[in-house]
Amino acid sequence: MSFETAGLVIGGLLPALLFGLSNVIQKGSAGGGIGIGPYLLSIGAGVITVGIVVGWLVPERTATLRSAALAWCVGILWSAATALIAIAITRFSAPLSKLVPIYNTNTLIAVALALVVFSEWRDLSVSRLLLGACLIMAGSFLVIRS
Repeated sequence: MSFETAGLVIGGLLPALLFGLSNVIQKGSAGGGIGIGPYLLSIGAGVITVGIVVGWLVPERTATLRSAALAWCVGILWSAATALIAIAITRFSAPLSKLVPIYNTNTLIAVALALVVFSEWRDLSVSRLLLGACLIMAGSFLVIRS
């Protein structure tokens, strides 16, 4: 397996599996009578647990104030999105099978921002990128209308 392929498996395929599993568990937890605050605190405890394990397995202890602040922003944005998903499930009875394709269009936002912020447009085929974006949107619309 090439170095790049390993990176795509570790950073793409495995997270996709974990995110998919976590979505199903999220519905079970959020729909099981937990309040949004305790729900987020429980998730935070899970994040701390993984942080401790990863810190032990991969002992990189470097950080700058800027990198830590940006990581904190990631936590704020991710937890706010997670809270909104939990609210949609518990208060609006939104079906997970329709929610997931909608909020996973976040890939389009991340790609668009990466193209601009990190100048990744230099290394990509714009025509393939646009085709992929259209397929993502088409898939979301099909699921929503099912």
